[in-house]
Amino acid sequence: MRLSVLALAAVTQTALGCTFGIALTHSTAHGSDEVECYAQIWESDDVDFWNDGPASYTNTECQAGCYDVEHKGNTYQFCLDSVANNRLHGDATVQLTSNGGGDLLHIKPDGEEYHQVANVFLGQTDYRAYYLAGTSCPDGSA
Repeated sequence: MRLSVLALAAVTQTALGCTFGIALTHSTAHGSDEVECYAQIWESDDVDFWNDGPASYTNTECQAGCYDVEHKGNTYQFCLDSVANNRLHGDATVQLTSNGGGDLLHIKPDGEEYHQVANVFLGQTDYRAYYLAGTSCPDGSA
């Protein structure tokens, strides 16, 4: 039994299941009017977007362009075409750009979308994530 647990641990250290996404939040809580957008990496294939924080992220300022996210010794470049009205428009991609690079992955349109609106004190929070789950994510220990 101990040997099989150690063998499983060795396998899981070479690649993790990751979810790559772009998260958009518009909050009017307490009379505010705040908009936030992040390129994010979660170390899970089954993310609870409302409750699980990302392992790595960067603020995109809700602007089109490309943004680097450092994650466990690797650099991933997220690119998005346009953000308006708390939605992505056009394509959104991610690509490993360090350590030999990797395939260009299309978060939008190939991925999925999560959306939730929560009523909060004197307003609401509108959260939307565009994501691609089930992707191999090197652990950076090589």
